[in-house]
Parts: sequence; structure tokens; C-alpha cells
Amino acid sequence: MKKETLRVSHLCLKYKYDQILSDVSFSAFAGEIVSVVGNNGVGKTILGKILAGELKEDSGSVMFHGENQSRIRYIPEEEQILKNLTVAENILIGQEVTASCYLNRSRIYKQVQQYFEKYHLNINPKQKGIELTSAQKRIVMLVRQLIQMPELLIIDGVLDFISHEDIQGIINLLKDMRAQGTAIIYLTYNYRLAMYISDCMLFLQKGMIVYEVERSEFIEENINRVSMNFMKEIEWKPCKKTDSAGEEVLRVHDLTTDILKKVSFTLKRGELVGMIGVRNNCITEFLECLGGYRKITGGKIWVDGKPVDIRNPKAAIKSRIRMCKDNHQDVLLNLSESIKMNLSLSILNRISKNGFIQKKREDILAREYCKKFDIRYDIQTKLTEMNYAAVSKVSIASCMVSNPRVLILNESMRGLDEEGMLALYEVLNEVRKECGIILSFSKIEKELNICDRIVFWGRDGIVEELGRDMYESSIYHR
Repeated sequence: MKKETLRVSHLCLKYKYDQILSDVSFSAFAGEIVSVVGNNGVGKTILGKILAGELKEDSGSVMFHGENQSRIRYIPEEEQILKNLTVAENILIGQEVTASCYLNRSRIYKQVQQYFEKYHLNINPKQKGIELTSAQKRIVMLVRQLIQMPELLIIDGVLDFISHEDIQGIINLLKDMRAQGTAIIYLTYNYRLAMYISDCMLFLQKGMIVYEVERSEFIEENINRVSMNFMKEIEWKPCKKTDSAGEEVLRVHDLTTDILKKVSFTLKRGELVGMIGVRNNCITEFLECLGGYRKITGGKIWVDGKPVDIRNPKAAIKSRIRMCKDNHQDVLLNLSESIKMNLSLSILNRISKNGFIQKKREDILAREYCKKFDIRYDIQTKLTEMNYAAVSKVSIASCMVSNPRVLILNESMRGLDEEGMLALYEVLNEVRKECGIILSFSKIEKELNICDRIVFWGRDGIVEELGRDMYESSIYHR
């Protein structure tokens, strides 16, 4: 007989006039993976935070039948590791029992390396957290759970960020945890991956569970039909072309790092360039070099025809390059601050006079960008009171208000709901008149239809570039 680990009964949550969750009920059993599937903005993250005890429901109940509430673990979409510690220290710190106050680093490196080898994960245990890609940081967050072995593990979309090279190893890791009796709740938009790893799938739409299916009933044709009915995708229309190809705003020549080998690239004003590849670590490495988050060992960069020395994010911003990453920590001031405060951070020169902030001008600009991005909150609302999709909009808006010449969106649109995506594309169509835009995607998606050019990446650099007229006929054969 199956042992029930979690029971959710008639869960409801409302924020102002929006019903975020409505009468949500389900159970999770020991040794099972339950996937909650739905488009961005339907309430998955809010549900995960309630289950983890970070938010309180308005009505209904969450009953954990485990031995200890502390054995519930929640892994958010945002990467959360200590940047100045090594990978091994991030995984094992606080877990190792020693006879003294000193860690046996040799032992923890060896132990972590054994985990990585078992699951075929290509990460050096001695690397510092700050040196890792976004995908690698999320892998570290997952591997840490092997040590803690929680009774209930809630994962918010983390697998969606991991490269194809590492995903099977992570799936095997989750299966091993399941075999040890851990109940896993996986929140995702990717119904195909959910169908592959789950014992049960729950489809969430507008805060309600609209369909539930057990593994014994997993039939791909039926799941596809359900996803078409309840997870409708928007038919994206390409952005309208600007009057003419603009001047070159960015030139990169022979950029080199420990991973990249002599990458060259150009971007013109008015262009939207999409970047995809089988190894997304390279794309992230390249974009983080432009944003000042990665060390460059060779090559040159020009913005508006002038050479720039990008050693840190501040230097990148001064060079008029703005990067919005898939996590918000490096862009936003503080999640506990208001929308207005986070937007004001990027435009102090436009809202201040003689060293004093002009409150009226600050309010006008904040409201203007909330309207542009369809951010349906008062400008004084703290980001901690908002869902992930809304925080994503604020994050991107905070980059745009500074009028960059190069705008980089590194998978930062993942958290947006459909309305937010449409609003964003309209804004990008205006913004591109003054800058060039680079978009990176984790896979070939419909959003690529808005791009003027697609750059395909291999293991250590660019392998091919295609214009719209060429990639539309060949992209889905790759």
C-alpha cells in the first residue's frame, strides 16, 4: 500500500482582484514523482511556495505526513548557491560530521566527484560557484539533495534549464531519490519531459487543476491532445522590420575564454538575433562575457565602433550593454524593494536634479514602464509579493529603461506568461529602433519566428548563421 506524503485539499489563494489558485486538491506519495504542468503565469510557482511553507494560502489545507517538517526541500527556478565556495563545499557544507571544526576538503572533493561520475555530470568539484554557468549551478542545487535526502522535494522548473548533455544524468538522480522513498513535486511547462519522468501529471490552467492522469494512462496521443486543449500556444507573429538595416552597434573579434575559442560576431541596430545550440553553456559563457560576468582571456569588443574593455557588469553598462539573465539577482536591486525602486536604480540620472530624486518624474517613468510591460501591480508593490512572471517583466524593464545600444536577454523570457510575452515583443519592436537585441533560447521554439537572424552554436563557438529566409525552411530539420 502506498504511503501518502502530502495531501493538498481545496487550496485557494487570491491577490487583490486576481484568483491565483482555485480549489487545488491532490496527493503525493512516497517514492513517486508528480508533475504539475502548465504555461507560465498559471500559478505553478505560487503553488510550490505554498507547499514549501514560504507563502500562506487563503483557504484549504496542506498536510505533510512525514516525520519532520524540516525534511521538505524547495528548489526555486532562481539559482541559489554560494558564489565564493567551491562546488563540493556548496553541496556538502553543513552536511559533513567531523570531530573538529575543520573540513576534510580532500574527502569532500572525492565524495562529490563520485556523484558526478555516477551521473555523468561534467563539473569540477573544485570550481568556485561564481565560475559556473546557470545550468551548472542548478545541477549543484539538485545534487545537494542527494545528501539531504528529503521526504518531499519540490522542484520549480529547474530541469528545463539543464542542457541535453546533462539531463539524463539528472533524471537518473531523481529516480534514485524516488527509489529511496522521496516524494517529488515537479513544476514545469514541459509536458513531454514530465510524461517521461512522472508517475502522475496534473495540468494547471488559470490556477485550477483541469486534468489529472496516472502513468498507467500515459498515452502520448492523449497527452498531446490535452496539452493542445489546456496549454494553447500563441501563434507568434514576426516583429515588423525597421525601415532599413541600421549601423553596427556591436562587433566581437576572436573572443576567447577557457571554454570559447576565437568567437566573432556582429550586431546591427534594429536586429533581433536568436542564439540556440546543443550546448547552451557556450551561449551563456559568450553572453556573460559581453555582460561583464565572465573573464575574457583574448579578443576585442567594439560598441558603436569604439573599443571597450568589459571587465565587470558596471563596465558593460557604461559601454551601453545591458544583460538580463534568467535569474533576477544580478539585475534587480532587491526582491524586498518595490517596483518603482528597482526601475529607478537604472535611471537615476533621468529622475534626479542637483543630486535629489524628483519623485514626480520617478513615479511617471515607473508607471510608464509598468504599462508598457503590462505589469499589473501598483508601483509601490514589493517584488516578494509578485509571481515569477511579473518579476521577470520588472527585470527586463529595468534593463530597457537605461536605453542600451545592445540588449541581451539570456533565457530571461522563460518566466513570462502569454500576455507578457506579447507585450514584451511589442516593446522590443520599439526598442530595436535604438539598439540591437540578442535573445537566447534553451531549445528551438516558436519565439524564434520573431528573429531576423539565428546563430547556431557548437561545443566551443559559432558553427552557422542563418537569415530568416534561410532558417524558416530548415530549422526544424536540425
